[in-house]
Amino acid sequence: MNFFNVRVASLRKMVSVKYSEPDAAGMTPKEQLKAISKRVHAMVAKQYRTLTRSLLPSLRHRKIYLRTPEELTEAQRDFIGDYFHQEVFPILTPMAVDASRPFPFLSDGSMNMAVRLARPDGDGKHHDEFATVQIPGGVPRVIHLPGGDEFIMLEDVIRTFVNELFIGSTIKETATFRVTRDMGLDVDEADASDLIKEVQSQLKKNVSVVV
Repeated sequence: MNFFNVRVASLRKMVSVKYSEPDAAGMTPKEQLKAISKRVHAMVAKQYRTLTRSLLPSLRHRKIYLRTPEELTEAQRDFIGDYFHQEVFPILTPMAVDASRPFPFLSDGSMNMAVRLARPDGDGKHHDEFATVQIPGGVPRVIHLPGGDEFIMLEDVIRTFVNELFIGSTIKETATFRVTRDMGLDVDEADASDLIKEVQSQLKKNVSVVV
């Protein structure tokens, strides 16, 4: 996480102020960002392959199942319905995004659900809107279902009942994402050398905290 909070954030700052001096490897900040993006996308693809080809099959072999909403029995659907309404619904805060509302602040490390929906207007016509719902951190992300070693992810439970957060609207699409914010340093963008000093200072602080 610190790599993106600090190193990637500093590179983006350098690009924004058009700092193009190469590093010790001979790469400019823009070239470094491109190389990082390529490497990270490959890492994420490998993570998903490991999950789908190795981890989930190994769990199933041991009679442990991660269920999707479509795979639930009637009793399990009743269970997640009760769980959602009693434990989750009261702590959810949907936030609409439109011309009259600025994009909401999303805290660092938070998991959120993006929602694209169609809402009727006064003329009976539907228009697309965008909203976000933060996945609450105080609730277990993996929920144990009745009926054995079966589980479901919290975001899948929220997705199943997300229409109840937007009464009168039609949910068209949802997607879950996690936010990684930059280091938030207040630097003089006119001088990239100040930026590097700030990054070094931040790294020293991180090291001292860890120790």
